[in-house]
Amino acid sequence: MNTVPHNIEFRFPQGLARSLINRRALVTKYETNRVLKAFDFFTCLKATNVCGVISGFHSQLPMLLPLCKISRSSFYTRLNDCAKLGLLKLDGNNIRLHSWDNVCRLYDHEFTYYHKINYDLNNETANFQYFISALALHEQRVIITKQITKKFNQNPEVKKAHDTFAENFLTEVPEYSPASLHELQKFTYAQGAPVIFYDLLHKFNPDPHVTVKTIQKQFGFASHRSATYLKRNLAKRGLITVNKRTAIKHDYNNKEVLGAHKARKEKAYHTWYDPGTHSRTWHLTDEILINLEFIK
Repeated sequence: MNTVPHNIEFRFPQGLARSLINRRALVTKYETNRVLKAFDFFTCLKATNVCGVISGFHSQLPMLLPLCKISRSSFYTRLNDCAKLGLLKLDGNNIRLHSWDNVCRLYDHEFTYYHKINYDLNNETANFQYFISALALHEQRVIITKQITKKFNQNPEVKKAHDTFAENFLTEVPEYSPASLHELQKFTYAQGAPVIFYDLLHKFNPDPHVTVKTIQKQFGFASHRSATYLKRNLAKRGLITVNKRTAIKHDYNNKEVLGAHKARKEKAYHTWYDPGTHSRTWHLTDEILINLEFIK
């Protein structure tokens, strides 16, 4: 390896990110994911060659350090971490990188195919461990979407309630979809609805966007503040876009409702009751859009 280009195509096994993001541990006084950082380092090394061997790596440190974006001491720390995790083997002055297929087996993950990621070394905010975190959010979103689709197929009565309610109370009938069902949920929460419609329309949550508490649990954070900090970091690096959504308020004093049934506390949503104003507010989660332009 003589030179390292500024734009590199990194490869990372599809689905592996979700297996790594919650492996956190307390190091000194900081809670950190050493495994994630080791995979960041390992993926950078894998991008340098196709044969899996880096010969005489000590002499190549001037090129490897900018690629991995770490200091000399951190390089050796990550190198030892990778060796302990079974990602590579140190053979004198050579580094023997294990194949992705063997690495996936270590984490009980079946290797299928790669994510191909465009990585720009000139971008000062680029850090591959955040790419892995964005991939994990994307892979979790894919699973949530499949679960929502499954619930759609298993509950035809919800579609019937959706279409019937729209025909009777709206000016036009939207095409049945997770987005349209969610819009009807917000509409009936604010305006109220006959109980037969309300119960069916709110039978399950069709919104693929998750709360910071869910992200906290997914990533193994000790606090939801860490999940908020992660969102800000991913947004800063252009990996996700976070949009705030307006809360939905139901005023129990409002007599102009569609039915006797009013909004109530829902297990699937975050709602709060204000006894002073006699109203209940549904605070919608942030809309997190994963920018997949970096994935081929």
